[in-house]
Amino acid sequence: MKRVLKSFCTIGLALPVIFSLMGITSFAATGEGSELECDILEEGQADVIAKQLEKCITNKYQGYYTFDHFRPTFFNEQYADGVYMVDVDISVEKTLVRDPGESAIARGMKQEVEAKIQVRQRDTAQTVLDEYLSNTSKYLNVPVETGFEFRVYIAALTEEEVNNATDFECFYRVDAEDGPILTPVIENEPFVELGTEEDGKA
Repeated sequence: MKRVLKSFCTIGLALPVIFSLMGITSFAATGEGSELECDILEEGQADVIAKQLEKCITNKYQGYYTFDHFRPTFFNEQYADGVYMVDVDISVEKTLVRDPGESAIARGMKQEVEAKIQVRQRDTAQTVLDEYLSNTSKYLNVPVETGFEFRVYIAALTEEEVNNATDFECFYRVDAEDGPILTPVIENEPFVELGTEEDGKA
């Protein structure tokens, strides 16, 4: 049980770190805190891309987190063979708004408490639940600075057409020694919680 407690407390404390590795105020690419380090991409098109990425973030985490003060940085642009590429890093304040007591792990823990017949076992299970909620609840309604990293591709016959394009191929980006790891951004992708009810019962 102590091992379980340590594991769940670690999950709670690791939440901000996980988002920073990945992660509602509208903004313009020319707004305060934003950066456009590009020669081809113009501010108007950067604004369109930024708003699309903002929408992906807020839709995915709706009901769990809110996001404010988006600050995008566009950099590392490249154009070759009719394809334009640019990396976009977004700094943003995220705020946990879903009660940690409603998480799948917490529900599993509550079920574990109720399932215990012996008083000592029930008290131990309740202690695990209380400490988990104590560690995770400290983030409720508290803004935390985090970030998201993307790569965006635009098909364009010429560099001039990059700023007239309306279709963008967006990927989550994780920088690695052997090159970035790209995962497609899926429209209306659901947020997957850390842990399940069964984990809470372990």
